[in-house]
Amino acid sequence: MRKENFTPIIFRLLLWCIVWFPLGAASQDADSFAVVGIHPAASLQGSVTGKQLLTLFPWNGKIYAGYGDYGNNTGPIPIYAFHPDSMAFIHEWTANTEAIYNYRALNGMLYAPAIDRKSYGMPGDYTKMDSSGIWADYNFGSNSTHTFDAISMNDSVLFMMGSQDTKATVWRSINNGQTWNKILTDTAISGIAGDFARFYFGGVLDGKLYVQARDFNGPMHPNSKVYDGVSWANGPSLFPSLGSLGWRPEAFAGKLVYRSWEPGSSSRLRSFDGTDNAWVDSMWVYDGFVHANHYYALVDSGYGVRNIRRTTDLVNWENLPTATTNSRSLAILDDYLYVGTTDSKLLRYTKPLTAMPSAVSRHYPATATVTIYPNPANDIIQLVFSAPIQHFELELWNARGEIVLKAWNQNRLDVSALSRGMYYIRLKEGNRYHTQKFILQ
Repeated sequence: MRKENFTPIIFRLLLWCIVWFPLGAASQDADSFAVVGIHPAASLQGSVTGKQLLTLFPWNGKIYAGYGDYGNNTGPIPIYAFHPDSMAFIHEWTANTEAIYNYRALNGMLYAPAIDRKSYGMPGDYTKMDSSGIWADYNFGSNSTHTFDAISMNDSVLFMMGSQDTKATVWRSINNGQTWNKILTDTAISGIAGDFARFYFGGVLDGKLYVQARDFNGPMHPNSKVYDGVSWANGPSLFPSLGSLGWRPEAFAGKLVYRSWEPGSSSRLRSFDGTDNAWVDSMWVYDGFVHANHYYALVDSGYGVRNIRRTTDLVNWENLPTATTNSRSLAILDDYLYVGTTDSKLLRYTKPLTAMPSAVSRHYPATATVTIYPNPANDIIQLVFSAPIQHFELELWNARGEIVLKAWNQNRLDVSALSRGMYYIRLKEGNRYHTQKFILQ
């Protein structure tokens, strides 16, 4: 009897299965972040910093991204808007700056402060899209050196913060940005030859504008400057250490909420109530913003994990999807979460924000407390827990926010090799955190 050759039949059957049932389809997770575009100009930047989408800003149904490397004198910076309907980046303007790290929407106009103007032969203190959708570069009237932030105090009074020559400077406009005047300067205090001061941010709380200068080669200045609409006064510091910087304050839950440092790396999330500043729930974040009565944060949870969380009160935090390990910025547009990455990609979560499960896990501050003994310490510190803890991670941070020691499941640490000063112990147990301060003398 002749044997049939079943090989062609089996091959056709396998091919049919591959076409109709793609390999791995059963195991794919439909709810995840997917690439929706690559920024055309950021992807051509020559440095690692330049390629990062450090800011995402939703405006008029589109998303604008901040990028560039002003440390390497890149620029001018093409401004592209991402259109969700066509999934395309469309060029709108080229700004006379070496980088854009910040966008602010003020009174129906979109501002991009020029972090470092590219050419002094043309306007370039800031770039603005007016209410008609027209972009242009502008001057304050005299060339600035750097402009970092913009904020409004009411419907017509606008402020911008930065530096001119060697002085930290605040400019004010009382006619909705038509003209500007210099209303505050602050000089460097470091004593270092050639040093200069900058205002990196401005925030409005309870009708008052808060700024705080930092020297380029030296420390943060010890006091904030507070403007009540009439005059300036010294105010409390917005930071616990002089090694801070400050970035993009947002008024939320009766406080100013802001990051400690500029974009590019994670930093402590801080809040200020008009009197005192505090570290919000021991969190380190890459980005944060206010949207629909929530504060959203892209959280650095350590070991490459990037969590997205939101809160209504800065105490209880709701966990949203985990982002990719190269995430650097976060935005919400038309009920979708977007993430900007270190390699110029724009990602979008496949499920709308309102369609995510309501019964999600929550992130609470730790209820167990930690006592450090002795405090101040000399060489050995002992950790005493108020409740039994078996599996935990310890991180020891210096006042500059640098990790100097890590340990697991240890309650006795040798710190004799560390320099004298103030330190923070951060205890992590699952999704619970606790932070305690101690002095090494």
